[in-house]
Amino acid sequence: EYLSLEADILDNVGGIYLTLRENDQSLNFLNQAKQIREENGLESELYKSYYSLGNFLYRTGKSRDAIDNYRKGLSLLNLNYMMGTAYNILKQNDSSIYFLLKAKVIYDQTNQIASQINTANAIAQAMMNDKRFSEAIPLLENNIKLLESNGDWQKYMAAYSRLSKAY
Repeated sequence: EYLSLEADILDNVGGIYLTLRENDQSLNFLNQAKQIREENGLESELYKSYYSLGNFLYRTGKSRDAIDNYRKGLSLLNLNYMMGTAYNILKQNDSSIYFLLKAKVIYDQTNQIASQINTANAIAQAMMNDKRFSEAIPLLENNIKLLESNGDWQKYMAAYSRLSKAY
């Protein structure tokens, strides 16, 4: 929690320096915040850094670079995933699959392995709830391939467990 708060404060200080038009100072604080998030496993908060850096770039006349940062932030803050998992809990499988497939496209394009795996698991679960086992199996098999290179053995074993249920 401390590191997350520290990164948020650094973003705010960077924003203040940006308002004061002290661009070098602003960029320094924004990069420090991003570095804290990257080095300490705060991936779920990394969208904040891309948003802050996007604002910096926009306000310093680099709109194309700002758009790239905003896109990275949007891909991390993928509300389609949240909608899909919420529908999954409600067992509204068609709605769940619809939103999760949209989320999967974003995660596939941005090559976010952990998010790809989680999304495919959620899609497979919704398909299995709907007794569409043959559609869930390829997603789970692909997850196993992704996990082999990832080295997260707990998730690897969980993927095999899901796959066995699908079969």
